[in-house]
Amino acid sequence: MALILSRADVQRSLDMTEAINAMRLAFGALYTDHAQAPQRLAVDLPEKSLALLMPSLLQTNQQHMFGLKVVTIVPQNLSRNMPRIFASILLLDATTGQTIAIMEGGWLTAMRTGAVSGLATELLARKDADILALFGAGAQAPTQVLAIHTVRPLREVRVVNRNDTHYHDLVQSLQLLLGPACPPIRRALSSKDALTGASLVACATVSTTPLFSWNEIAPGTHINAIGAFTPEMCEVDP
Repeated sequence: MALILSRADVQRSLDMTEAINAMRLAFGALYTDHAQAPQRLAVDLPEKSLALLMPSLLQTNQQHMFGLKVVTIVPQNLSRNMPRIFASILLLDATTGQTIAIMEGGWLTAMRTGAVSGLATELLARKDADILALFGAGAQAPTQVLAIHTVRPLREVRVVNRNDTHYHDLVQSLQLLLGPACPPIRRALSSKDALTGASLVACATVSTTPLFSWNEIAPGTHINAIGAFTPEMCEVDP
């Protein structure tokens, strides 16, 4: 019988260190042709919303697994006091076709996206990097900080965002996720204020214009830009 996993079930079952290691293995499997991740399919929904369908196959010596994630992005949900993003994941045994699990995918999506940033930061950022400039305070922001803090313990997090409620929700989420290890968090007055002295940058927005100028970035700064998922979006000046 297939497992049915709620968001709370997923949260209890996975920590960020495990997620980062899973992404390390997944990228290795892609590189060695032991995994497939076809280009995702995008479907336009009413009210300028979007559905994304993402299939993948992982083949190891122990098992062959097929997964399908469906994500909906509905900007109008903010006015309905509902999450902007919903996600569900279907996991199957690729050998038999049997369904193994159906799970809420919102938290897993955030953890996976954060874990990729954590892995990139671990491999590419300076060893002494400890100040993070974070652009955006939405659903993806907490796990970006969690992942980066896991591999580069942070001395300070500076947040650039427009919504007061989202900022305060982010602070509460990080305090809950990190507990006593939560670094100081402050709201930056501008991109320049956030970036001055920062050695790490995380962009988690749906911006269609660059969030900062290159002359605001110090040499050696590591940037994780994860928010742009359509051709019209642009967080970083090309």
